[in-house]
Amino acid sequence: MKKKLAILLLSACLVAGCGSKSLITTKNKPIENAVYTSDSVSLASYTGLKAEKKNYIVTDKAVEDKIHESLMEFADYESVTRASKTGDYVQTDFKASIDGSVVLQENQYDVILGAEEFGKEFDEKMTGVSIGDELRFSLDFASDFVDVEWAGKTVDFEIRVTDIQQELLPELTDTFISENMGYDSYEQFSDAIRKELTDSYETESTQELQENLIQQVVDTSSILQYSKEDYKKRRIPLIMHF
Repeated sequence: MKKKLAILLLSACLVAGCGSKSLITTKNKPIENAVYTSDSVSLASYTGLKAEKKNYIVTDKAVEDKIHESLMEFADYESVTRASKTGDYVQTDFKASIDGSVVLQENQYDVILGAEEFGKEFDEKMTGVSIGDELRFSLDFASDFVDVEWAGKTVDFEIRVTDIQQELLPELTDTFISENMGYDSYEQFSDAIRKELTDSYETESTQELQENLIQQVVDTSSILQYSKEDYKKRRIPLIMHF
């Protein structure tokens, strides 16, 4: 935590352009009871802060999902003639357009049902299809969709189903686990996965707590002036550090 606060102090100075001759004034005023004030920054107190540390629970499903993920490198895939269902890999000739302009077009494009790459509604449209089916439909994507080109837009899809494959995972016998996973039994392997997840959740919870505390300081501090040159120069290194 001390290291994080030290970074905050340093970054406040850097982003504010300490020592720069070309400064842009923000018209902000110094805060009351600041622990540090210069011509560039007025820093709020970073002691006595309060924040709740989240306690993430490792569920049996989380363990099962992680085990499944570990097994995917050993998976085989088998073409089926039935209709598609969750978990299948649906191979397509895929075309997506926005206002008549193609934004994605690819042959043999795999759609993994359940992964929701293009959202839940898209996966629902692709569930129950058969080889040879041709689909045309449009979907409205939310403004916060991960692909900024699609966010807030209506996307028109033209899709032809060329194959449907089901995933075949190896049986988790003690022999398979011993030969491929480095553990003597399923129980030992499962326990190791649970511990890995527990440690990962604890790290995530601690990082979120630290970021929450730092954000409180940032939100209550005040940048008075800054240099655009220093901001551009330091922005990426600071983001990577955090």
